[in-house]
Amino acid sequence: MDQGSTAFVLICAALAFLAGLALPFLYGPGGGSGSRSLRPTALVAVAVLVLMGVLVGYAEAFGSRFAPGFAGIGGVLGIDVGLIGLDSDTFSRDPAAGGALALIAFQCALAALGASLVVAALSDRFGLTGSIVFVALWAVLVYFPVVGWVLHLQWGSTGLVDGGWLVFDLRSLVGAGVLDFAGALPIHVAAGAAVLGIAVARRPRAVGEAPARPSGSVPRTIIACAMLWAGWFGVTAGAEGAADAFAALATVNVILTPAAALLGWMAVERTRRERPSATGAASGAVAGLVAVTAGGAFLTPLSSLVLGAATGVICAIVLEYLPARLRGAAGRIVAIHLVGGVFSMLYLGVFATGVGLVYAGNPTQLIAQSIGVAAVLAYSFLVSYLLAALIALPEMRADSRRTLS
Repeated sequence: MDQGSTAFVLICAALAFLAGLALPFLYGPGGGSGSRSLRPTALVAVAVLVLMGVLVGYAEAFGSRFAPGFAGIGGVLGIDVGLIGLDSDTFSRDPAAGGALALIAFQCALAALGASLVVAALSDRFGLTGSIVFVALWAVLVYFPVVGWVLHLQWGSTGLVDGGWLVFDLRSLVGAGVLDFAGALPIHVAAGAAVLGIAVARRPRAVGEAPARPSGSVPRTIIACAMLWAGWFGVTAGAEGAADAFAALATVNVILTPAAALLGWMAVERTRRERPSATGAASGAVAGLVAVTAGGAFLTPLSSLVLGAATGVICAIVLEYLPARLRGAAGRIVAIHLVGGVFSMLYLGVFATGVGLVYAGNPTQLIAQSIGVAAVLAYSFLVSYLLAALIALPEMRADSRRTLS
């Protein structure tokens, strides 16, 4: 990677990290716990995940199955011991390692997004210690492996020679690998499924039903949304790894998709209420940011516009019909990030330029996208449900003892 591309990725990493820090302000008021209890927990969770990304996350997600220090199942779940702590000669002695380090910084920023989403559901169900334990275990067992499934691509003279099973091994099974430009599967689908698993495994500690819509300060929500939207230019353009035509296309789509989703969400609100709300508009914009994560440079601007409008409508309708157990922050994350992420991934199977059903005339890419969505959703939900249930056991026993006494 040349110096210009390295600088570009570093700037995008900073913008993506800004987006990760803005998320707690969007989801803080929901779920029965105040924002004062959420923000410190979210910051600690972000710090833990970023540190783990450097220590073990990169070795898990981007370790080659052919490396002498690799242990595990190649492309599925394993770790390159030689990359733990970035202690390889590639990083410590190679003067050309700047590009690789810039990409690592970018991936750490994306990890902050996943941490912020998951901890929004944890904050009103577990204490600080339980939340951090969950985030750490979830990162090792779910987030970093899923990153490797879809974002690890190793190219050689003959084309793709190694990578995660959803982009490399799946090609030999169905004829296509999963398309995911900036990581919608690990950031939105895996984190959204984790939130769903947490919500099913443990009810909020607060009594009563929290509202489905944000209950905090409207100006704070709008400012957080603006920060997130600005940061998302880094999330999508940075995924290209260079300031080229694909990064430019992704940037255009980051403008169009959230704008269309915002209008779609407000249209749904208009049919159900007398006037749309500012927080609803912010939720629609976030739904559009979720949608553009997968599409990035795989969609034309017109296709991205249609995707945004459809995602805004679908997410708004889903939010209205969530069960009581999924009200508050957890419900909004499920409706916006999980549902929006799943829909955008499947949309690529139909409209991705050159390979989608509309362009290629066969369902191969749609089949690959469906397999990827189903695998990540089921895996993250199951692991997250089990982790939440196990972490909740000591607190439940303590509550029982207090009740008996």
